[in-house]
Amino acid sequence: MRVTYLDGRVEEVMCTPRAQVMAEEKFGGIGEAYRLRAGYYMAWAALNRAGREPADFEAFMDAIADVGDIEDEAPVDPTPVAAPTTTSLG
Repeated sequence: MRVTYLDGRVEEVMCTPRAQVMAEEKFGGIGEAYRLRAGYYMAWAALNRAGREPADFEAFMDAIADVGDIEDEAPVDPTPVAAPTTTSLG
């Protein structure tokens, strides 16, 4: 997951099974009604358990601008595309 804070800081963290279970326990499951909140909670739980987010969940919510999946982004091909070359036969 990629967490973007209001101050411009960006943190990337893997959503661990423990973070998923913590969100399920917090919201009584991850149904459609809690999908957004559960995603934020999973990001907070993963960062918190990794020692990278000391604030509690409510303070975390006040400090973030966005949480998204890293997989949502299309991978960038680092290989430059060469322009096709033409040859004349003559």
